[in-house]
Amino acid sequence: MWLSPAVLAALVITALALPSLASAGESAGWQAYQARDYERAARLWQRDAKRGEPNALFGLGLLAEREGDEGAAAGWYEKAARAGLAAAQVLIADRYISGWGVAADPVTAYAWLSRAIAAGVPNAAAIRDQLAQGMTADAMRQAEALTETLVTK
Repeated sequence: MWLSPAVLAALVITALALPSLASAGESAGWQAYQARDYERAARLWQRDAKRGEPNALFGLGLLAEREGDEGAAAGWYEKAARAGLAAAQVLIADRYISGWGVAADPVTAYAWLSRAIAAGVPNAAAIRDQLAQGMTADAMRQAEALTETLVTK
């Protein structure tokens, strides 16, 4: 399953600009991260993640990725995506397309892109439709069924 890296990058950048993640910049965790105080950011985000705060879950994914632990990063992104954070839905879809930190899985990628579309991510439909071109009818049915089970919010 091949999608242009430039197209995926554009989708991820668009998702990261969504208001839900942009408003996270006001949190103490994001301020610590931007100041490169990663230990403080981790403490703050771990505290907030215990309450299921999506931006904290996403932030812990960023920290794991910064440390080179792609598997842990994907796990945090998926938790944030399940909590309804659109930017995380795009990032975890990208991971399932590329196999970065998780096993490549176009069915799961399609389902996460469908959730991102429902959350209003511009261009997610184009990526999902491009992905669908390489999927069987059975895989499409599986993806549609999985879509309904992903968000726990």
